Amino acid sequence: MNAMIGTNVRRPARGFSLLELIIVLGIALVVAAVAIPQVLIATQNFKLRSTASGLSGIVQKARMLAVARNGFYPLLTTTGTVYVFIDVNGTGYMDTTAENASVQMPGNVAIDTSGSNPSDTALIGSLTPVYTSLPRFNPRGLPCFVVSGVCKVDPAQMYITFLRLDRAIGAT
Repeated sequence: MNAMIGTNVRRPARGFSLLELIIVLGIALVVAAVAIPQVLIATQNFKLRSTASGLSGIVQKARMLAVARNGFYPLLTTTGTVYVFIDVNGTGYMDTTAENASVQMPGNVAIDTSGSNPSDTALIGSLTPVYTSLPRFNPRGLPCFVVSGVCKVDPAQMYITFLRLDRAIGAT
């Protein structure tokens, strides 16, 4: 017992030193600087894919509606391309009571009708693309082009609708 009184036993310090905390914080900041832009890009890609899927669904619904009701049904957009809808009652504007099929476009996703996409020739071959915002369907469910008020089907033409995503980080 006398031997224990004279010795000074030092316990290891508990907790973290300031240097250790600064190193861990620096590593976390580097990881966050790399990960945050990737998460933003993945979120924007998800919005683009879901918009394309919704747009594809409403195009198919307009086609089926044209066949079922034996009529001419265009797809239209609201001002500023906020919504894409089927013009069921032929008014030219979105009526929420009649047109229940609509897709809301996110703010940074737009329909690109410029026709300046470089891969067109590889994509479509000898067909003539028609860059309009959205297709129209005749009573047989075929996409048609309005010429002098008449919906005409031309097998050498096809609709192409490109969606453009304006990214906050990176290119369009």
